[in-house]
Amino acid sequence: MAATRIALKDALVETTAECGVIIGSSRGSQADWENSGGVQLLDLAAPMRAVVNLVAPRGPVEAIACACATGAWAIGTGYRWIQWGLCDQVIVGAVDAPITPLNLAGFRKAGTLASTFCRPFDQQRDGFVLAEGAAVLILEAETTALERGIRPYAWIRGFAANSDAYRPTAPRPDGSGLERVTRQALAESGFSSVSAISAHGTGTPLNDALEASVIARLHHPNIPLISTKGQMGHSLGASSALETAIACQILRTGILPPIANLEQPISPLHFMRTATPTDLDTVLLHSLGFGGQNTALLLETFR
Repeated sequence: MAATRIALKDALVETTAECGVIIGSSRGSQADWENSGGVQLLDLAAPMRAVVNLVAPRGPVEAIACACATGAWAIGTGYRWIQWGLCDQVIVGAVDAPITPLNLAGFRKAGTLASTFCRPFDQQRDGFVLAEGAAVLILEAETTALERGIRPYAWIRGFAANSDAYRPTAPRPDGSGLERVTRQALAESGFSSVSAISAHGTGTPLNDALEASVIARLHHPNIPLISTKGQMGHSLGASSALETAIACQILRTGILPPIANLEQPISPLHFMRTATPTDLDTVLLHSLGFGGQNTALLLETFR
């Protein structure tokens, strides 16, 4: 709710009567559920209902849960709603508060928690650090935004999503799911290449190796590559919504943040090691989730 208020104020939105709402979460009210001994519902739709109660929209509403790809999937779905003419404005985003005893035990048992800190794309990486957070963005049809005199952070130019349908947690080792969504998002945008890539970059051995191999297959080796989970931790379903907000700021400021804790890169890709001013036009965002969820979201700067 706090993130929604900030987003509405930033977008100068005074009424939300005709807008849609898509808010996702991979954990919902898990802390309350654990504290109740399993009596209370896990309620993955609780964050969506909280935003609906706040803004009272008359457009379509939806709750999304797609593991760690939830935020990007919510943003991409809102983008489609606008394309399909369901509404001209959509409140999108995701929230997760996963630092609970059950989550910590589960991820520790799965061997995905870092022993010290998160090291995306480093040879010594051994897992992620759990984080909590929320991000909400206001999507708006181009004509509506320009009529209101709004200067957007960015345009969405392409989106694709799929599922590997491979295993309950592990992605396909060849990265074919991520490769397909990347190609689809690029095809929709009409761009043959992008200015930078915001990687999922969890710092786990399997995910980072898979993602680096797909990037090497599809892109020029000099494309700048960032990941912010070394600084911010991994907020699961909320992470890709937060990373989209960061990408919007990158496009507006032209400054690429460094990948924290990266000392020995796993490949010769162009990983950002320091904050780097650059002339950016586009950013491609990857998001991957347990169960083989894959998304690619392509943003273009507003000139």
